Amino acid sequence: MRGVRKGAPCRVASGGNRLVRLAPHLFAGDNGRVSASALGRAGGRVKLRETYTFAAPVERVWDLLLDPDAVAGCIRGARSVALVGEDEYRGEVTAHVGPFPVTLNVRVTLRDKVPPGSCTLAISVEGAGCWVEGSARLRLDGADGQTTLHVEGEAEAGGLLAGFGGAAAGDAASRLLRDFFTCLQARCQGAGQP
Repeated sequence: MRGVRKGAPCRVASGGNRLVRLAPHLFAGDNGRVSASALGRAGGRVKLRETYTFAAPVERVWDLLLDPDAVAGCIRGARSVALVGEDEYRGEVTAHVGPFPVTLNVRVTLRDKVPPGSCTLAISVEGAGCWVEGSARLRLDGADGQTTLHVEGEAEAGGLLAGFGGAAAGDAASRLLRDFFTCLQARCQGAGQP
């Protein structure tokens, strides 16, 4: 596949994909060319698979994941997070979509809970001309006083977010998850201190 000049609009050639209208430079490599693999990922659907290790038993990590204050403290830009019903959390987050600061309303519902081993998160985000719908399966495995948290999820974005494409959205989502769980890891270790 031929490359596309950095900053130039580009058409995604694979069947049914749409024009990458905004910020094609997000898909360009060091050589200024847009790779075929990045173009194949363009669009509004993102898949994530991450693993995190906590220096704490499964029960402590589980409790931390269900603590609205701990969760809110680890979400960059969180203005509020509250338990509004059985296993349903709502919050408001200030984030950047590209160069634009936006306020997003977030709803997370826990489903299929098997304490303290696993659950599914149903996630809905809306605001400022964009939306995200997704789910993530969390599985906690413990051994020798440590917990491994496996996160596997999928989300679809629409509106302004979809214009940035799946590759950029996937990178941003992965970075946000990493920052979030790094913060939770530090909180978990702090909670274990006397």
